[in-house]
Amino acid sequence: MRKIVIMIIFVFALSACENQENVFPDFNFTAAYFPYQYPVRTLILGDYIYDNSNDNEHRFLISAGFGGVYANTKDRVLNIQVDESLCKNVRFGSTSNAVQPMPSNYYTLSSSDKLTIPAGKFNGSIAVQLSEEFFNDPSAIQLNYVIPLRIVGSNDVDSILRGKPAVNNPDPRISSHWDVVPRDFTLFAVKFVNPYHGTYLHRGKSILKDAANNILETNIYRTRHIVDNELWSLGTSGKNQVTVKGNIHSSSITGELNLVLDFADNGECTVKEGK
Repeated sequence: MRKIVIMIIFVFALSACENQENVFPDFNFTAAYFPYQYPVRTLILGDYIYDNSNDNEHRFLISAGFGGVYANTKDRVLNIQVDESLCKNVRFGSTSNAVQPMPSNYYTLSSSDKLTIPAGKFNGSIAVQLSEEFFNDPSAIQLNYVIPLRIVGSNDVDSILRGKPAVNNPDPRISSHWDVVPRDFTLFAVKFVNPYHGTYLHRGKSILKDAANNILETNIYRTRHIVDNELWSLGTSGKNQVTVKGNIHSSSITGELNLVLDFADNGECTVKEGK
């Protein structure tokens, strides 16, 4: 009888030691921000190993986030605006090109003044639809254009991360002016590469002729295994144009080919001499 009592008490003790889910309080306030101040978005047109359906539809997203709670129970609407003053006296570090606000006829925002973070999420986005004018501009293939956005307020969060200045009249783009850098703006850079851009295996035959069209030399260049052929890189120089440089396959002529390839809508290619 004594053994039975002890076993019953032991089982009861085990069943009483169930762990409870930890519950933590929310932070003292909520704050909204852009996660990146200087992002670069390259639209990749044509086929790609990853899903680039948005790119081929000429659209992309600009996102903002907020924090301070463990669960977001309501929509948070952030008031935003395009602020072209953010582009003044700024250059891209990698190219030294001047940062230019994207012309207004190059894009349309899904909302020009509001960005919503939906209930259950901690980030939200606005969609940007690019126009044909953007892709017809040769400057759009390099770092030149940005969409400059600023969060100007919200009734659904307690604060915006506007930073803590270290000097009087600080410039939001100069980090040394701040003890805590501001995150209430983004200079969202955009460029694109066309469907023909990429690195290709190159093989074939070259024929050298004189002015009378007499064949002087024929060279066939191809390896047993296709992956061992030389690589040629085609670089975007326009909406439907690429440039390429490659070695001349000849025993009597040395140098490098510099070509421009123009593609028509039906896929036909016109080859001309590059600069």
